Amino acid sequence: MGSPKAKIVISSLVALCIIAALVYVLVNTTSKTPVDDTTKPDHQTQPKVTRTDVDPTVVPEKVPKDIPMEKGATIIQNYTLATTDGKAQSTRAFKTSKSLADNYKLYTNYFNDNGWTIQNFVDNPKSKMINAVKDETRVQVTLNESSVDKSRTVDITVTDVVH
Repeated sequence: MGSPKAKIVISSLVALCIIAALVYVLVNTTSKTPVDDTTKPDHQTQPKVTRTDVDPTVVPEKVPKDIPMEKGATIIQNYTLATTDGKAQSTRAFKTSKSLADNYKLYTNYFNDNGWTIQNFVDNPKSKMINAVKDETRVQVTLNESSVDKSRTVDITVTDVVH
């Protein structure tokens, strides 16, 4: 191994790492008084989520009936999610034969022409996303291209706007 100076530096670094590990263990294993969070007024339990797969020939509820969808496309996801606290999500994803740029233009025009407000977007060569809101509904269209087989997908996800 190198010079005596290098040995000292390496030994010092190893010692510092050991000390840091010991401090971490001591801090995280020190007895702490448990807190009963159930008495706090803001305590909430996690809602349960139920997924329901939808027949690929049927567009899931909440997905706007007039949103563009490619005819004859292979459906790869088609489902709804519902939570015990009343929230819902609908998703429909399919393979597309159109370019990402063509799909991006198609969905951007759809939102602009139909009274939606585009809140944010991503316009990268291999991945695009448009997030739009209208009334109490949020639609996110995600467009991706696989780096492996170059297949392209359109993912339409609809949720309620949370205030």
